[in-house]
Amino acid sequence: MILLQLYPEANLELVKAMLFHDCHERFVGDMPSNVLWSNADLAASFSRLCNQADEKLGLQFALTPIERNWLAACDKLELFMWAREQLALGNFRVNTMIDNLVVWFDKNAMNVPKLAWELFMTYEVRRMDD
Repeated sequence: MILLQLYPEANLELVKAMLFHDCHERFVGDMPSNVLWSNADLAASFSRLCNQADEKLGLQFALTPIERNWLAACDKLELFMWAREQLALGNFRVNTMIDNLVVWFDKNAMNVPKLAWELFMTYEVRRMDD
């Protein structure tokens, strides 16, 4: 888990939030990030649905602003790493997603934890030997 690699002192509440942050997708679906980023009204409606599902599932976590920054940054880092790996495999359809993630990191630079920022800036796709 990226969170524990970058922030090993994360408390249990943050670790649980990271583990369960997408569980609502089982009930409301998984909306592609690019769709949400391009339509603020849809994103707000979808967010409300996700929050309602999280509440019904008992998956609401009391996080500090710093912990919410860690959660958001690690979630976006995971998507960024996946997209970069897809690009390396020849999936050029992820270029827009990568561009949007770069914009997200730039806009949120002041809130992204330093180690998460450093991983974002230096991440390289590497394959293990076959």
